[in-house]
Amino acid sequence: MTNDNPNSHFDSKSLNITEEMNKEIDSLNDEGFSIIAMKRLCEATGLDYKSASQYVLARKRSTIPCPFCGKDLCTVLAKQCLECGMDWHDPNNLRQL
Repeated sequence: MTNDNPNSHFDSKSLNITEEMNKEIDSLNDEGFSIIAMKRLCEATGLDYKSASQYVLARKRSTIPCPFCGKDLCTVLAKQCLECGMDWHDPNNLRQL
C-alpha cells in the first residue's frame, strides 16, 4: 500500500477516503477533536473503530507552521516561534522577542 502520510499504514484511496474527508480529519485533529474525527471517519467509510482510530492518529500532526515565517512551531498550541521570535500570546499586541 502507498501512504498519504509517512506515518500511516493505510492508503486513503483503497479505503475510499476523499480529500475532503482527509481535510476534515486534519482540521479536527488540529483542534484537538481526534475522537470526533474517528467517529466521522467510521460514519463516512464504514471502517471499524480500531482502523479509523489508527488512520486518524497516524495523520495527526505534531507541529504546525508559524503564521509569520512558516517554520515548524514546537507544538500545535504554541503562540511563540523560536525561529523568528514572533509572539502572539496576546493577539492585540503582536511582538517580536
